[in-house]
Amino acid sequence: AVLFRAISKSESLHAAMHERLLTSKGEATDTSKAACLPLGSTHQALRMAISLERTEFEGLYPSMISTAKLEGWPEAATQFRRASSADSGHLVLIREAADRSGTVPMRTYRICSACGHVTVEADSACTVCSGSVFEAL
Repeated sequence: AVLFRAISKSESLHAAMHERLLTSKGEATDTSKAACLPLGSTHQALRMAISLERTEFEGLYPSMISTAKLEGWPEAATQFRRASSADSGHLVLIREAADRSGTVPMRTYRICSACGHVTVEADSACTVCSGSVFEAL
């Protein structure tokens, strides 16, 4: 549960950053139609989470980064690269849980408040964005 709360916090940070980026360019955002996904068993939830994170990391973000570069929007490209890197970390943590049959060791997850990177390390600076403010779960 703590792992999913940490990843949820990270994804919420990404959503808020992306929304701010869009509104800074005068684009409207509408999150009222967010999808609800059935979860099922822990194993099914982990498999679904792996699939979703792989889709973001391997498919969604590379395209968004390329488009941002083509459109001359370096701030967006940087933000998307950081979110992609954070999502690749989510994938590692979720795969670890899946490999352990859904049992995750009790530990503290730290979420970078600047980019959403989730870590269990006690680094003083984020390895993704060099931020130094972390929220512990």
